[in-house]
Amino acid sequence: MKSIHIYTKNSSARQEYIFRIFFDDQYTLHTDPDTYIQAPGYHIAYANEAPPGTQLHIIPEGLLCGSELRNTFLSPLPALWSETELPARTDIFALAFFIITRLEEYHSPHTDQHGRFLPQYSILAAHNMHIPWIDVWRSLLWDRILYQVPATVFNKPEFRVLPSFDIDHAYAFRGKGFLKNTGGLLRDLFLGKASAFASRLRYLSKGDDPYDTYSYIHTQLHIHKLRAVFFLLCGWRNPPYDTPVNLSSAAYQQLLPELRAMGEIGLHPSYASHNSIQALQQEYHLLQSNIPAAVSATRQHFLRIQWPDTYRRLLETGIRSDYTMGYASQTGFRAGTCRPFSWFDPEKNQETPLRVYPFSCMDGTLNEYLGLSPEEAIQRVHELRNITRRYNGVFVSLWHNHSLSNRGHWKGWRPVFEDMLRS
Repeated sequence: MKSIHIYTKNSSARQEYIFRIFFDDQYTLHTDPDTYIQAPGYHIAYANEAPPGTQLHIIPEGLLCGSELRNTFLSPLPALWSETELPARTDIFALAFFIITRLEEYHSPHTDQHGRFLPQYSILAAHNMHIPWIDVWRSLLWDRILYQVPATVFNKPEFRVLPSFDIDHAYAFRGKGFLKNTGGLLRDLFLGKASAFASRLRYLSKGDDPYDTYSYIHTQLHIHKLRAVFFLLCGWRNPPYDTPVNLSSAAYQQLLPELRAMGEIGLHPSYASHNSIQALQQEYHLLQSNIPAAVSATRQHFLRIQWPDTYRRLLETGIRSDYTMGYASQTGFRAGTCRPFSWFDPEKNQETPLRVYPFSCMDGTLNEYLGLSPEEAIQRVHELRNITRRYNGVFVSLWHNHSLSNRGHWKGWRPVFEDMLRS
């Protein structure tokens, strides 16, 4: 028997979606006040007036009542959000819906040169983006419910670590052929690129490719008993953004079984596919034709999302999980949660089969955007992993094979990766 009873005057797809985010399947939605009053359990009134027996009364802000699309939250918010108290006089259901659906990013003018929403303009920016606020509110609500109705079943998933990799360049030199590498060697010499020249010469003489970090990755995953998700960029060349190693090359064909042994292979849709379902589907079918397992996961190259078109195109292509939900320039919880969730299409007003896996930190964010030292990065990782554990989430990290080369500005960063794998 479901122990949570929610009264609303008019139910909607938006309400039912966000109530599932908070209460899983442990609630019953009532539009008749009499059946609501008579039902045994914990009572929440999501209406302007609360029927007798209500234990929590939240006045609707309006966003969940219809199909309105707006990228601002209209109700005033408390100046400070707390991890121990629910925001006073705030419709946390509408606020959570606004955050998790990323409505603030729809038609926003606050984007960078790649069309990506800038995190400093998020409603979360002023309230500590390193806290998964939706999970905080969910936990606080459940504390109230379990205190008054201890028999209620609370779904408490186990914390887990899920490393992921974007394979933008499977190799620096391997798979590109002798003539191309020789030409590159001469070009590096002519342009005075001493480091690049030395690296390419070392490959031609000893076969040492700096991006070939797969044995190291395999060893670390084995030590920590983890499996990873590898997103492969395999579209056509579109410099400077899309310069993948040819998927049909002997080098890549030898690599694919190694990656499958370490985890799941997903598609890294190219920069060029951002506005083209034809390009997306061509890349999807190319990858699918090269691996025996079904391709069902993606992460967008450069983390580009165009709302709602990107996710609709993924669904149309057959993708069922996406790992793009995070920022390039900032760590934290872009969608206000550290738990996977189903994407809700607010224009169509419906929940979809696409499962979103938010990540909270990326190698390039820590090193290149924020300029942290490896020691500072490890401290940031500790903070993010600890709060993800506190709220029983999935700690998803984003790495690239080339950032584990231990060369150039990535020298000394392997300990950061190794620390991320600890549970």
